[in-house]
Amino acid sequence: MTEGTFSLPGKHAAQLIKLPNRILEKIGGLEAAKKAFGPDVLQRIEQAIDDQAEQFQGVIDQYIREMNAASCDSAAFNQASMQQIREISHELRGIAGTFGFHLASRVAKSLWEFLGEFEEPNPAVYNVVRMHVDTLLAAQTTRGDADGVALQVEKGLQSVIHKLRASA
Repeated sequence: MTEGTFSLPGKHAAQLIKLPNRILEKIGGLEAAKKAFGPDVLQRIEQAIDDQAEQFQGVIDQYIREMNAASCDSAAFNQASMQQIREISHELRGIAGTFGFHLASRVAKSLWEFLGEFEEPNPAVYNVVRMHVDTLLAAQTTRGDADGVALQVEKGLQSVIHKLRASA
């Protein structure tokens, strides 16, 4: 998306401002960073992230448990549940991606974006939320891309969301 002012139907106008990545700009881009730091420093950084991944597995598990609890009962699913799940999914997508849990990150991002489109809970929204949470429960320990599984799962969830939008 480019910079500019836009509005969505029934929403207030908003302005999108794309902020530059000053750190990459200052060092001359990603390739320059690789050259400047050298392979040994980059390898140590990657190792530090890998070493921390196990600690953050517990955080990821907790976030997924909280989303599961907030969406376990369709009769109790309400705006507060939706907001709680959206906030957790925002946190989860960043943490999971940083520590190599790409499937969880993609699913959390999809859920976060989806819940940003709907203000009122309904059975269809609930079902899509449950699909996301169930996927997270099944994949919460999967690190890496798992041979493209993350992309396939994301495409499947997006297909369901597209069908829901078309029927709304």
